[in-house]
Amino acid sequence: MSHTEYIHYDEGIDHLVIYKSGEQIESNLDLGLAILSFNKEKEIIGIELMGVHHNFKIPLEALQDIQGCNVEIRYNPSQKMIVITVTLQYQEMESPLVWSHAGVDLGSAAFSESFACSTA
Repeated sequence: MSHTEYIHYDEGIDHLVIYKSGEQIESNLDLGLAILSFNKEKEIIGIELMGVHHNFKIPLEALQDIQGCNVEIRYNPSQKMIVITVTLQYQEMESPLVWSHAGVDLGSAAFSESFACSTA
């Protein structure tokens, strides 16, 4: 992928942000604990997760020392289900975060996307 992916944790609001750098946000979809950002081609270019320590039980040491991550996004149109898996890399360890949401309409085609990100 030609983009440098970006990840940042804001401890003040317990908010994890993952974005594809160089992409222009066209729209957002608020799904409660997550906000998905889309470009004009309707591709997911950003994920914001609310309360990652409190709601997802991710250890603070993982969030405070994020060195990178792997992201997998899967969408099943027949169930209108999106599943996002983020594996945070920190201190030579990993901490997984899995979030899913049913009842979201992202079109009639199934898709799966994976990418890596870094704090640099």
